[in-house]
Amino acid sequence: MTSAQRFRGSRIMQRRQFTRLSLFLYGLGLADCSKNQVESTKRFTINRSNSLRIWWSQGYYPEETDALKEIIARWKQKSGIKVELSLLSEKDTLKELNNAIAAGNPPDIFYSIEGDTHIIPRLAWNNQLADVNDVVEPLEELYTGSVLQSVSYLNNVAKKRSYYAVPIMQFSVYIHCWQDLLAAIGKTPDAIPKDWQGFWQFWHFAGRRPRYANNSNYVARVKRVFMVLVYPCPRLLIPSTFLKTSWKPTM
Repeated sequence: MTSAQRFRGSRIMQRRQFTRLSLFLYGLGLADCSKNQVESTKRFTINRSNSLRIWWSQGYYPEETDALKEIIARWKQKSGIKVELSLLSEKDTLKELNNAIAAGNPPDIFYSIEGDTHIIPRLAWNNQLADVNDVVEPLEELYTGSVLQSVSYLNNVAKKRSYYAVPIMQFSVYIHCWQDLLAAIGKTPDAIPKDWQGFWQFWHFAGRRPRYANNSNYVARVKRVFMVLVYPCPRLLIPSTFLKTSWKPTM
C-alpha cells in the first residue's frame, strides 16, 4: 500500500469516526431535552406560531444529513413547533450568514465547521449569540477542558465570559511522514524522537539537509511533509450556535 493510499484510508476512517461521534451526541442532546421536558414546560409556554430556522453545513456523508433530519422530525413531533431546515455548503454557510445578519434576518441556529475561527468569536463579542450555559454546563463532564475552552467566549457587552456554542464533535489532525524521504537522508522511523522538542527538531533538521538542496523534487516533498507536521494540535469544536433572534419561549 502506498503512502497516498494509507493517507486516503485514514481520512475515510476519520470521517466515519466523526459521524459516529456526531450521531451519539445528537442523540444525547435529544435525550437530555426529553429528560428535562417536564421541568422546561413548568417554566415556559412555547410560542408555537413561530418556526425555528436552522442553517446547517452539509455533511460529507448522507448518513449525517439523514441523522439530522430524523432528530429534527422527532423534536418537531414532541414540541409541535415547525422547523425550517436549510442545508448549505460550507463555503456558502458563513457568507450567507453574514448577509443575513447584515439584513437583520439571521437563522435561529446555525452549524458551521469553520465558524469557530471565522464568525463565532466576533458574534459572541458583539452580544449577538445566545448564552447557552444552561445547555453545556450539565454536560461538562462529557467534554475535555480544551473543548470547553474553545466554546467559551468573552462578551464585550455583558463584560463576562460564557458558553456561546455547543460542541457536538471533535477531531484531530494526524501526522504523516514518508519512509522513502527518511531513507534518503539515512534515517528510519525508529530514529524519530518520541519527546515533543526532539520530534520537531528532527524534522527541522530533515528539511534542511544541504546535500539535497538542489533536488527540487526532494525539497518540495519535504516541505509538503513539514506543512503537515506543523499543525499537530487537535482541531476541535464543531459547534451548533444559537443567534439572538425573535424566536424564543414566551413566559
